[in-house]
Amino acid sequence: MKFAAMPPREPWNAGRSAVVCPRMWFGKILGWAATFFGGILLVITVAMILTAKPRDPELFPPDKTDETVPVYVTLSYRWMHAQLVLPHEVIAEHGGPAAMALASLSEQPADWVSIGFGDEAYYRERGMTDARLADFARSMLMPDNAAVIELDPTSEAPTPANTGKSVLRLQLSQSGARKLVEVLDASFALQDGTVRAVGRGRDPGSEFFLSRETSDLFHNCNHWIAGLLAQAGVPVTPVLDTVSTGFALDLRLRANAQPVSGNTEEFIADRETPPTHSGRFLFVDGDHALANPGELSFQGYTVRLGSSVVLETEPVGLVDAGTFYSEDRDFQTLFNVPSKRLVGIRHIRSVTATTDTGFEICDGARPTHLAFSFRSREGVYEIELAVFGQKPGPRLAGQAVCATGRYVQP
Repeated sequence: MKFAAMPPREPWNAGRSAVVCPRMWFGKILGWAATFFGGILLVITVAMILTAKPRDPELFPPDKTDETVPVYVTLSYRWMHAQLVLPHEVIAEHGGPAAMALASLSEQPADWVSIGFGDEAYYRERGMTDARLADFARSMLMPDNAAVIELDPTSEAPTPANTGKSVLRLQLSQSGARKLVEVLDASFALQDGTVRAVGRGRDPGSEFFLSRETSDLFHNCNHWIAGLLAQAGVPVTPVLDTVSTGFALDLRLRANAQPVSGNTEEFIADRETPPTHSGRFLFVDGDHALANPGELSFQGYTVRLGSSVVLETEPVGLVDAGTFYSEDRDFQTLFNVPSKRLVGIRHIRSVTATTDTGFEICDGARPTHLAFSFRSREGVYEIELAVFGQKPGPRLAGQAVCATGRYVQP
């Protein structure tokens, strides 16, 4: 008997592999992703539980029969940044390093003090350039960076309208507020028993002081403020507090912090401090010797004009644009800006020309000071710069305006 040869059998998934295999791989990828992110979520949850600081019932919430101390936390949802606002008298009456630092500022009366903390280099800068974005990464990823504390006396309690930020309000007990200030005092670096000022802050009356603590991703400004509040008995969750949205949620859920009403859109952000390390700016127009100097760049307090002229400067301070620099002229007129605009003034210690370009500032006269305003227009930062030197004309510190320039961030 003869049997007909059977044709070879096709694989069971023949003709279907193009459909089944991608589905199988897609399912595996989803499974791996779920396992990965689930593991991260589990680690974060465990870390939150292990690091959470409980409420101290002896300090917080305050007894209803006792006098309480109102404090505020302002939160920027753009970055990981928060500031603590305390009554001025709470710090001044304690008489420690924080009170010493306050006494070194303005003699003008102030009811409140806004307190900030951050990386010494990044926190003191303004503007967002590629260089500063890289510096932000450095400030977060490099451990144990030098840090500063900013003190800014103010006459008004913070609101969304006058800060441009979300604001939360808490009530502390008297004893809790004292413990908070004790920890704040301990954060200041001292030299021969004196606090160490390192430069003007973001407003005319504010100042940066060196901290004995360090800053990085695991101890940023939010963690630092959460630590101060924890000393006052407030329950906090450091892992959740790493970002501003988490910090706000933490304070509202665990400490019953109340949001302050107001509209952040009412805030007029025109009082910005000129930068100390804000990258490079392109020349737009100018007068006198700055007719075509090339781009302007800031590297610390070193200012570069074009590729060849280097100015070594040191900060003198901040003034309102309405301040007169001569008998009949003010910075508002010079820069054509609102009187509330802040103007930075620096002393020029030295001028170096790295190549023989023939470019001279002040027509060969020795420049002595820089003054410049700094602002943001539709997300683009702009600087107006004036150089003062030894020649006839309106004067600053006995020197005349001899060059001006306007620059924008590329």
